Amino acid sequence: MNDYLGPDHQWRVVWIGPPDELELVFITGMQAPGCAPGVVFTNATFIVHNDAGEIGFKGTLLGPGVTSANYYGHWQGPPGALRKVACSSEPAADMPAGVTYKQVPAGGVAFNAAGQTGEIAYIQGSGVAPSNDVVRYVGNSDGLYAVLREGQPAPLEVGPDVTVLPGSSVLINDRGEELGSVQYAGPGITDANKWAVYFGPIGAPRQVMRDGDPAPGFPDGTTLVLAGALPALAALNRVGDIVGITEIAGPGVTDEDKLVLWMRPHALRRWNRCCAPATSSAVAPCMRPTVWN
Repeated sequence: MNDYLGPDHQWRVVWIGPPDELELVFITGMQAPGCAPGVVFTNATFIVHNDAGEIGFKGTLLGPGVTSANYYGHWQGPPGALRKVACSSEPAADMPAGVTYKQVPAGGVAFNAAGQTGEIAYIQGSGVAPSNDVVRYVGNSDGLYAVLREGQPAPLEVGPDVTVLPGSSVLINDRGEELGSVQYAGPGITDANKWAVYFGPIGAPRQVMRDGDPAPGFPDGTTLVLAGALPALAALNRVGDIVGITEIAGPGVTDEDKLVLWMRPHALRRWNRCCAPATSSAVAPCMRPTVWN
């Protein structure tokens, strides 16, 4: 099982289940499902799990035919029944013939108890350019399908001739909802309003927050900044509640108090304003509910 792994290789083992009923689901050196015989896992990262007792992860590979172009992909499933969702250099789902995955997943993966999944991928091949090579995928046991691709038109209310770039993170909950970010480009788009957050049913989310929007619970003239970073720092539960972080800008806002923690059960509400920027060690003690609006 470990013919390709040296004696000093760092092994990883993953179990899942209740504390007294743990089941082995991954171990370095195991055969990678969906790959040629002898192709084994060397590592698993971005590990997530759901309430159905399944895990999802980004796996790296080693073995016959594995190169720097195809050495990682996305697997998920229960113990003993992992399945390959996507792998670098393989045909990209929902794309024309000749288009393959360049990086998949290009970051973490998300999935829920029903097995619905979401991830960001880079693609390559015929007709693919740096202006359209990022895709947000969602899917289930039947496979992945593209819901957003770099360069496609933004909703009309954003503005004419505006295009989108999927953000680097997507979250999915057990109610079948997704949370992700996009970056706009085109006429009227500036650094002050280019990022937005989308939330809603998988495959059909809508814009719920955008850079430059008024910051709820703050004086007039205070706006949201870096909204696009929210999904990467957020938590999303099974009933659609969101907790996440953005910065704010406006009169009286300084680097020491520009970071805000938000909660959105039905509408965005300020939970707490922190006393230091995200890079400061002083943030953690401020993470407590002190003000509701």
